Amino acid sequence: MLAQPSIHACRALLARAYGGAGKSPLGAAERTVVTSLFVGLSYFLAAVANDLDLVFGLAGAVAATTLCFIIPGYLYAKTFPKPHLKKYLALGLAAMGVVIMPTAVWALFVPAP
Repeated sequence: MLAQPSIHACRALLARAYGGAGKSPLGAAERTVVTSLFVGLSYFLAAVANDLDLVFGLAGAVAATTLCFIIPGYLYAKTFPKPHLKKYLALGLAAMGVVIMPTAVWALFVPAP
């Protein structure tokens, strides 16, 4: 379990999503179950994946697009709610990320000619 540092972030995200800001509805037993599910699912995916390129490509397509396009545009638009050109450009950046992500994932599964 110590080999996967992203589990803490995923568990905290789930706790805040269901409990609100500053509250964690997960007790010790629930944290253990959620962590065990994350670890078990990741080990299962590692065992059944035949192509490591596909795994890294999928993780890169989803994570990089989210971190570089969607989150910055969305956060800028939420931080500065008054309508102005930069806000519309930020929303365009987020929209571009929403288009790029499924395109990149689709390109992973389409065989090259």
